[in-house]
Amino acid sequence: GYIEPWAIAPNGNAVVAAATDNLSDNIASFPFDATLPPQALTATRGLHEYPEWSPDGKRVAYISWTTTLPRLVMIDASGGAERQIVAEYQRFTWLSNDALVLVSNEAIRIIDTTGHVRGQFAIPPQFRSVSGFRRPIKDPASSRIAYGSDVANGVVIVDLDKKTFTVAVHRQAPLDPAAWSQDGLALFVSGADDAAGVDGRRARRVLRVPLSGGPPAVVVNLPSFCAAVVLDTDARHIVCEMRRSAPDVWLADKAGRSGW
Repeated sequence: GYIEPWAIAPNGNAVVAAATDNLSDNIASFPFDATLPPQALTATRGLHEYPEWSPDGKRVAYISWTTTLPRLVMIDASGGAERQIVAEYQRFTWLSNDALVLVSNEAIRIIDTTGHVRGQFAIPPQFRSVSGFRRPIKDPASSRIAYGSDVANGVVIVDLDKKTFTVAVHRQAPLDPAAWSQDGLALFVSGADDAAGVDGRRARRVLRVPLSGGPPAVVVNLPSFCAAVVLDTDARHIVCEMRRSAPDVWLADKAGRSGW
């Protein structure tokens, strides 16, 4: 099954991902040290998606589809029982070790890890995003977040203290915010190259975009097989997902019951 990377650990030693197994999609941590085994954080039926580490690396929040409705939940990075934060499906990111930011199409909310709302405000129509699960990313140097917006045709930066919105990166092709610089002066964005390669697929690239103006700089051109790209602060690490497929063999007894 697929292993979709979603966030790099704050210590830079592992990536947390949604990994398909015999139950469904579960959350697991994959160390960069290949001699260490992956650590399964969840092992239950249902979908578990979009995991993200808390800033101190002690907890992982993700969307859980183990009940009728999706829920935003969290679990200790060492494992254990999941704890519900709020019973809804939203794009989110950690604001601090005890607070998260939820970004819907129409509003931004700041909640604590029990779901208590600390603050909220509306998103102006021209800055809304209406498609996909594009994770907002937190500026490590301030109370700003960035997210991709189809309506604004670019990357929107929100100052959570001042409640102001600006378009920082206008785009000709889809470019999604992937990471901030440590000093908050630049954004790293990822997207597909304009031209297709010999295999007919467009290679992905990572750009560093200075927020004070000036042209973006190419950090790396990735192979065309990269289906998903994850960065950490300053793009110290870049994780790329490669998808491969192979045939399966299925068995059935004479009664027609399938075997696993």
